[in-house]
Amino acid sequence: MANIDALRVGGFSPAPGQSQSVPRFGAGAQPSAGNGASPEGTPKPSTGEIGDALFQQVKATLDGLWASVLQGLGLGGGQGGANGNPIGQADSGIGNALGAVGNGIRRGWDSFTNFLTPKAGTYGGVRLTQEQLDNARIIAEVGKEVGATPRDIQIALMTAMQESQLKNLDYGDRDSLGLFQQRPSMGWGSTQQVRDPRYAARAFFLGAGTNPGLLKIKNRDGMGLTAASHKVQRSAHPEAPAKWIAMAKQVTNTLMGGNANLA
Repeated sequence: MANIDALRVGGFSPAPGQSQSVPRFGAGAQPSAGNGASPEGTPKPSTGEIGDALFQQVKATLDGLWASVLQGLGLGGGQGGANGNPIGQADSGIGNALGAVGNGIRRGWDSFTNFLTPKAGTYGGVRLTQEQLDNARIIAEVGKEVGATPRDIQIALMTAMQESQLKNLDYGDRDSLGLFQQRPSMGWGSTQQVRDPRYAARAFFLGAGTNPGLLKIKNRDGMGLTAASHKVQRSAHPEAPAKWIAMAKQVTNTLMGGNANLA
């Protein structure tokens, strides 16, 4: 960053026909006489002095603004560095800055409440109906309520798309039912429960009976999307949901008004 002293303001001359008498800056300034002339015995400030005063005011303002930025990034807000340049120790605090950005994103998600309602259309190359998108919103809302992240919601959406095409089915393989094709005989809940979209979504995120939920999976953020999905569903085809990754990403991002911050 260029030294802020390079912004020094030089002297200036008044426009033709203008009085050269101007008020003094800083402490000790005195009002001018009624006709604009300096009071008797008070020397007129030179244009150089005026330039110095302007420079100091601009410099102080910019220094303060930059210090506030550094403070917000966790890099310290005081003066530092050569020649009073407040950049100070910024180059040694990049890790802190990145951490602050990450925390800011997380805080934004924590305070997020207003999911949008996507309209029927094509998402990630997949045509979705309003019914499917309404179910996607229910899954996202429940996920947020129980502490899921946008990535967790993406996993849930791609899983539900694979299991039921994001439809609340009243049939399936053996006794599988609902959005996630959960089986009452395997402890996921009653027939009525697994066909309740909100219950089904909650069971996917938190688990039911002896079945683990996504949020209970250790190191889920360190594994692939399909691997995390398989830990919950224990499907015979663990990689099958992969074809819905792009769709689930775009739907999640649309639900959040473009603020999902998914990789």
